[in-house]
Formats: sequence, C-alpha cells, structure tokens
Amino acid sequence: MNERLKQIIGSHPIDIDVSLLILRLSIGGLILLHGIGKLSDLLDGNTSFFDDFDPIGIGGFNMLLLAVISEFCCSILIILGVFMRASLIPLIVTMSIAFFVFHANDQLMDKELPLVYLLSLIALFFSGSGKYSLSKLGKS
Repeated sequence: MNERLKQIIGSHPIDIDVSLLILRLSIGGLILLHGIGKLSDLLDGNTSFFDDFDPIGIGGFNMLLLAVISEFCCSILIILGVFMRASLIPLIVTMSIAFFVFHANDQLMDKELPLVYLLSLIALFFSGSGKYSLSKLGKS
C-alpha cells in the first residue's frame, strides 16, 4: 500500500463493527419504513392487499399481522442490536416470501429490493450485531 495512503486511512482495515453498525442501521431502518406502512394498514383495518396475497393460507389479517411483527417490531430490535438472530429469522422468512413467492414471475429488476434485503439479513444473521449494539453494552 502506498505510504501516503497508509497515513491517510491507516494500515489496518476499517473496524468491522462499524460496518455492522452501518448495515444494521441502514437495513433495519429501511425495512422499518415498510413496517410503518403495514402497521398503518393494520390499524386502519386495510387488509385488502393481503386478502389477495395469502401464500400460506392463513388469511389477510393474519398475513398483515405477521408482516407488521416482522417488518416493524423485528427491524427495531435489529436497529438496536438486541435479540439479533431471533429477530432476523422472521425477516428472512418475510423477504424470502417476497422474493420467491410474491415476485416469483417478475423480472430481476422488479424483485431486486427484497433480494438485497434478504442477502443483507442473511449476512447479519451470520455476523451478529457487532460491538456497537445494546446487546454488547457494558461488555468488553
């Protein structure tokens, strides 16, 4: 590595925990925005989308409720970095259904967002929350 570049950025790689924090905050925050919309639909009693799309046969209201728990509640836990792996499982299932079932016949460009979310969530599942999380608060 160029000596001048080493002086500017250092010789060590950027801390992986900072990368995990950025990934948790960005993916968790973006999915939370989807969850807020679904929570609003749930509170308004608007289940029409899920009445039309019920791939596991549990009814529109229950599908919407599961999506809210996943996208709203679990994404908050991921942002905070607590109960990471347990919180990631419902989101991985949700994004798998979005990508493999709901968008099954779509072009890749139309289903790339759930795929990016899915791959990011899987990466977080294997990496954990990192040291900049509430689960690591007070631990060294």
